[in-house]
Amino acid sequence: MKIQRLLSLLGDGDRIVPYHQSELMEAALAKAGVPVKLLRIPGGDHGPTFPGAVDPPDYKAEMVKWFDVHLRKVGGGQ
Repeated sequence: MKIQRLLSLLGDGDRIVPYHQSELMEAALAKAGVPVKLLRIPGGDHGPTFPGAVDPPDYKAEMVKWFDVHLRKVGGGQ
């Protein structure tokens, strides 16, 4: 399976997936020409609500923006 684009949301306090691993993956994919964005959630731990996050960015709006830019043109939506 080839990664065609990736939006990654990760807390820098994640005890399961070290944030540094996501930075390495972002750099490798960008070098390969894959559209990629890593959104850091300060203090966030593992999980969809990023427990422990300190002043998190509006990650839901970032997801919508990413989908609009990268998926709307793929699916040919309106």
